[in-house]
Formats: sequence, C-alpha cells, structure tokens
Amino acid sequence: MCDALASPPVSFVVLLDACVLVPYQLCDVLMRLGEADLFQVLWSEEILAEVERNVVKRPGMTQEKAVRRVAQMRATFPRAAVENYQALTR
Repeated sequence: MCDALASPPVSFVVLLDACVLVPYQLCDVLMRLGEADLFQVLWSEEILAEVERNVVKRPGMTQEKAVRRVAQMRATFPRAAVENYQALTR
C-alpha cells in the first residue's frame, strides 16, 4: 500500500556544476529544490573543489566560509557525490 502523503519518487537527476553552485542565490534555490525532492542532486568532488576555489573570489567570502559552505552542502546531500559523471554532461 502506498502512503498518499509520501513524496513521489524523484523523476530525474541533475548534475550541478560549479557555475550554478558558486552564485549564492542560485545555489540556495537549487539546494532548496533538491531538498524538496524535485530532483536528485548530483555533483563530483572535482566540482565541489572548484566551488570552494572560486567562491572565495567573491566579496566578503573567506576560505573558512567557503569550506563551511561546501561541508554543509555535503552534509545536506550525502549521496550526491558521483564519479565518472562525464556521461551525464552530454
């Protein structure tokens, strides 16, 4: 029996690249949509390293804040990290 109030299964996956994870507002919207199970969030360790490297270039951002931001993303989506993701970019 299916629970009518249970959220439906995620219908598609989204590989989030650094270009959408660096801008704070865009990243925040995408993270919230992922938390709402509108799609499955995916990224690679290479992408997160690029985010951490580039987010510190933004005004007011420190290395410590960048590390904390990426750590929070990992904690929120512990199954998002993928390897061999290049096939998803086509």
